[in-house]
Amino acid sequence: MCFYFRQSKDALAVANRFKAKFREDIPDSALRISSGQNISPNNSIANTNSLFEFQNNEYSNANKSSLNVNGSSTFEMVNGFSHPKCPVIIDSEPGFIDSYTWGLIPSFAIDSEIQKFTLNARIETIDTKPSFKNSIGNRCLVIADGFYEWKEVSRNGKKFKHKYLIVMPDEQLFAFAGLYSFWNDRTSGNICKTFTILTTEANSVVAAIHSKNRMPVILKQNEESLWLEGAPYSLFANRTTLELVAY
Repeated sequence: MCFYFRQSKDALAVANRFKAKFREDIPDSALRISSGQNISPNNSIANTNSLFEFQNNEYSNANKSSLNVNGSSTFEMVNGFSHPKCPVIIDSEPGFIDSYTWGLIPSFAIDSEIQKFTLNARIETIDTKPSFKNSIGNRCLVIADGFYEWKEVSRNGKKFKHKYLIVMPDEQLFAFAGLYSFWNDRTSGNICKTFTILTTEANSVVAAIHSKNRMPVILKQNEESLWLEGAPYSLFANRTTLELVAY
């Protein structure tokens, strides 16, 4: 599973890595670029601040997290249960980085309550689950450079959970495989852009930590375009050879 991830790289690094530019209409609550300018690949403006500063949003008060007294997220700990806006690249516009809300809302949903159950989607069953089957053709990349899992351990007769940050060997940027959806909020009339992160059977590194033997589908760099172009999703289910480091 994946309910918390990290995205600590600056805007220029993200733009160059994914060869994409940021939407000019990304709200300040999801993105802060210190230069005040749109960042695109090979932009000469250096931005040493972290790319994303996630703030409280309309869902935060209903979804408090013990990790943060405000139930909000930061770039070091993106908390899915506060339904933050996160950086994604969608299949129809691979040259742009946009801001989508974590927690997929299917088009048939009456309200947003379903989001707390759709942070993740099992890649093995996305074509049969009502919440996801209508979105399997909507592919996206969710940009990150790490994710968190907790392992239950015992010490001196007491049980507690130890947090692990799981990253690529050199802590480089990567993309989770995701699905996205557009939902019409009948109350406000707004179109909400939402996404889910796919999960699969854990590899050996994550299995040693996660009691349910699950992990997010992390795409290798040469798989990212294949995912967006619609290659069979079964090709991305096996992550056993993916090299990860936990600490």
